[in-house]
Amino acid sequence: MLYIQWSHLGRPDGLLSFFRVPASTLVIQSLLVFDTIFEFTMRLWGTDPELPGSVDQPLDRFEEEIRSFEASDSKRPRFPGGTVFIGSSTFAHAASRIESEFADMNAICRAFGGSTIPEINHYLTRVVLKYQPARICFYAGTNDIADGHRGRRVYRDFLAFVKSTQTALPQVEIFFVSMSAAPSRLQWVHQYIVGNRLVRYLTCCVNNLHYIDVVPVMYDEQGNFHGDWFLEDQLHMNSHGYDAWFPIIRRSLTGDMQN
Repeated sequence: MLYIQWSHLGRPDGLLSFFRVPASTLVIQSLLVFDTIFEFTMRLWGTDPELPGSVDQPLDRFEEEIRSFEASDSKRPRFPGGTVFIGSSTFAHAASRIESEFADMNAICRAFGGSTIPEINHYLTRVVLKYQPARICFYAGTNDIADGHRGRRVYRDFLAFVKSTQTALPQVEIFFVSMSAAPSRLQWVHQYIVGNRLVRYLTCCVNNLHYIDVVPVMYDEQGNFHGDWFLEDQLHMNSHGYDAWFPIIRRSLTGDMQN
């Protein structure tokens, strides 16, 4: 892990020169402070940092689903060093397929319900950290935006996820799968773009953080959106969508971005 020594930052030599902090931790803490100041400034100038009608979901509304995971773990012990897939229903609906197709990476899918990032953060220890994974594949944020939160809020909540996760598991590799629109949510594409862009920038300055871009594959060569890759609810993908996503995710998880 990369570390920053205070003396390298222009601090005088002495006791503080022996105090070392992980560079990623320092970056994340600075970004969280900056974002808090930014939001305060927006409110001060009368600009609402959230979209009209925004709501915060109860953090424990998926408690029964989390207990179901724990019951399953009691019957089938999991071993450290695997790959945890965490997120919302896009992953949850494909849980069995994920664990089958990524079995060579000891995949564990712990995506749940129509979860938001604050809910994932609330259950972080029970659905991610307990498995001591080597890799985490993360897909969430679209429900947050549907609840009226802006892309910046998604970025900030994901930043909190990264901070808590890297504090507990300093060597873990985290892969953020870009937020991708569904036919029923095309009105929020701009917020997806904002959130994706901020997270992509974040990967440039935080160790062991990666961005997987699945958005381009959702359009054909003429730029038409693949609406036929979705179920009747116009929200969740059918097998064609996952057929397009999974090779991209695999190449990123294995570090093979040339093929």
